[in-house]
Amino acid sequence: MTGPASVSRADVLAILAESGTRPLDVQTEQIDSFGVAWLVHEAQRRFGVPLPITDDLLAEMTTVTGAVCVLRAALDSAAAHP
Repeated sequence: MTGPASVSRADVLAILAESGTRPLDVQTEQIDSFGVAWLVHEAQRRFGVPLPITDDLLAEMTTVTGAVCVLRAALDSAAAHP
């Protein structure tokens, strides 16, 4: 499956809500380790974009803003290098 042209904060929050551990109406910035693991898995599954699993990448994805940036960069890179 291909992903959207861009990933938004709402997209990240919706993916986190689907994990069953965080209701959609919870708008906190922090993402716990389970949420990060879920985001990595779902991003790769939904968007067909491999994420290089590094300590730096995982650390950046511990906030919603950081996760949006990582996912946007991964989609941009995949589009530039099909």
